[in-house]
Amino acid sequence: MLDSIKSEKILISIGAKLEKARKAKNLSLRALAEQANVEHVQITKLEKGKLNASILTILAIAEELEMDLNDLFNYKADLKK
Repeated sequence: MLDSIKSEKILISIGAKLEKARKAKNLSLRALAEQANVEHVQITKLEKGKLNASILTILAIAEELEMDLNDLFNYKADLKK
């Protein structure tokens, strides 16, 4: 089981990657939310590392951002920071 500090760092890592990808595509939170069929508040919380979303929610967002899930979930280097 992951401890709370490690879990928090993982959520922050994933959120930062989602935010970077969204901004690279010049998408607003609301535009991405609409495309992924999720609430914009969920994306806001994800990007801030404040939401442990379901895999299906993350998958929907990642697909809209054309992200590779391997890259999104590769967090080990980020834990060392």
